[in-house]
Amino acid sequence: MPDESRRNQEPDQPPPSGATDNDAFDAAVRSMEHQKEAVGSHMPENPDYEAEMEERLRRFEHRVKKAKSNEAGRALRTEEATKPDVESSRQLGVGLSIAYAIIGMPVVGYGLGYVLDKGNEVKVWTSWTALGGCVLGLVYAVFVLNRESKRR
Repeated sequence: MPDESRRNQEPDQPPPSGATDNDAFDAAVRSMEHQKEAVGSHMPENPDYEAEMEERLRRFEHRVKKAKSNEAGRALRTEEATKPDVESSRQLGVGLSIAYAIIGMPVVGYGLGYVLDKGNEVKVWTSWTALGGCVLGLVYAVFVLNRESKRR
């Protein structure tokens, strides 16, 4: 039977050389409508078929809504988990500033003393400026810790 319906259909022919894409599209639509009419006439009429398909469609839509809500919840949880915490960022900044002060100030003090000693014959400044840098670094660290403990 499918062979007979194929014989009754118009053959697909390429559009003429002057035809536009819209003409080709219209020809394809007409061909599909013709095929639909040929196939539709052979389908059996069954009232239960439509009710069954409506039920399947309703269940499918319900599953799609459930999947979308699950995906939206998953995306929200992922976004919340990756969002940076303000408090931990602040604590990280405080810790790094203290570490840089404790390490950096003695190094800067030593460098300043080295520059001062380079011009003099007596090499005294390097050790004293390095010691001063250590003291300044510790004082700054205590100052930052006290400021942060007052914020809480």
